[in-house]
Amino acid sequence: MLNFLYAVAPEKTLANTHWMTEDLNGRMWIAGPDGWIAYAEIDHPEKGVARKFNLQEKLGLSYIYFLAVDHAGTLWGITSKELVYANTNTMDFHTLSFDYAGGNIDFFSLEVLPPGKIVIGGRTSLYVFEPTSMRRNTEMPKPYIEEIQVKGKLLPAVPRVNGKPGLWLRYWENDFAITFSAIAYTLGEKCKFRYRLKGQEEWQDAGNRRFINYTNVHGGDYVFEVQVANNEGIWNPSVLELPVYVATAWWATWWFRLLILLAVLALAYGVYRYRILQVRREERFKSIYEKRLANVEMSALLAQMNPHFLFNSLNSIDSYIIRNESRKASEYLNNFARLMRLILNNSRTNYISLSDELEALDLYLQMESLRFKDKFAYEIIVDENLDPSGISIPPMLIQPYVENAIWHGLMHKDSGLGKVTLRVNQLGDNLVCVIEDNGVGRTHAMALSAKRSGNKRQSMGMKITEDRIEIINKLYDANTRVQIIDLYDDAGNASGTRVVLTIPV
Repeated sequence: MLNFLYAVAPEKTLANTHWMTEDLNGRMWIAGPDGWIAYAEIDHPEKGVARKFNLQEKLGLSYIYFLAVDHAGTLWGITSKELVYANTNTMDFHTLSFDYAGGNIDFFSLEVLPPGKIVIGGRTSLYVFEPTSMRRNTEMPKPYIEEIQVKGKLLPAVPRVNGKPGLWLRYWENDFAITFSAIAYTLGEKCKFRYRLKGQEEWQDAGNRRFINYTNVHGGDYVFEVQVANNEGIWNPSVLELPVYVATAWWATWWFRLLILLAVLALAYGVYRYRILQVRREERFKSIYEKRLANVEMSALLAQMNPHFLFNSLNSIDSYIIRNESRKASEYLNNFARLMRLILNNSRTNYISLSDELEALDLYLQMESLRFKDKFAYEIIVDENLDPSGISIPPMLIQPYVENAIWHGLMHKDSGLGKVTLRVNQLGDNLVCVIEDNGVGRTHAMALSAKRSGNKRQSMGMKITEDRIEIINKLYDANTRVQIIDLYDDAGNASGTRVVLTIPV
């Protein structure tokens, strides 16, 4: 027998075995402490356990006290609240739930009487019943709400919404308690409950407890559900539902959060726009300041150019007086006076009409031609489709290149008549001025200037003009540019210089 017990449950000892009994088929059944039942063949104990059943997993049983077999071959076992039975041929296990009228039993024995009755022996009592006549408790308890408390205050009655129980709470009333019970006429005190706040939690097993407290429930629509089971643990499929509405605090509503989000975005956009306007204002002030500064610089450069031209003209008048050529000195002085009037008028603004600039250039060329005793000829050619009075350019911008052509191109010419040609036309939005001479070319002129280092007329005038063009481009975002081209004859000898001055109009 010891070998048999060890084979049934080698991890157990004889003291851990609760009960053994023999069925009508020559098998020995044994009950263990963890809800298992097993059997072995009596004639072959050396084979150990033939089959083992885990009723804890199958039926939820835990502690089987005793075993017995009735005259029909049915195996019976007993726990604290169920009878477990099985046909030993089919091995199909079932349970019968019951409640003892006298409370719990201190089990001492389980026996089966010949008429098919079962006897359970206790410490001070004896229970006799016939299993085939036992009936299950088929009553389904009906749950109901007894009372509701909100913020610790009892409501006078269960509130109703549209004729049905319902609870509507303001956002600060999100702490509430619900007491529930069930209508049951058979062992109602042994009813079991489970509940849930649908939408917030899963089913919670309350056992025999009949109340629940909820705190800090978020705003929203919920359904409080209660389900009840009778003393045998059979749940009523009908669930009591109590709609619960908790208002959402205004600062937690979606529209308020959306409003806050929009306000934050608007504030961020406002800060962004303010910063953009501030940057633009700073850029505008900076641009105005730079324009004013550039105007001052350009005025200063123009003021430098005028004395430079005056110096050259006065030298010419002085040479006529020294040579006692009073008629030419008077003619030169009259042209000089007219030219000075034009220059003074033009110096009051940063832009003048092309017609005024050409008039001043014509007077200047007349004076230079008279000064150098008709050593060169000049020609001003204006495109017939061009309206000089309708085009504005910076004053004294062309004159330095004309002066440079005379002084450094033609004055060093040894043979033949020198000539300066000024062609003016318009290409798109640009005024193109071409100053061309048939002088000695830039290379020979620079070589001669190196020998006469005291002559600084061209270098000063050209430097001032270059500075003015740079300021004009920066000030008005223009693209005024100068291109200088050396001219050569068929033999490859220098035959003059062409200056192409492009001025946006």
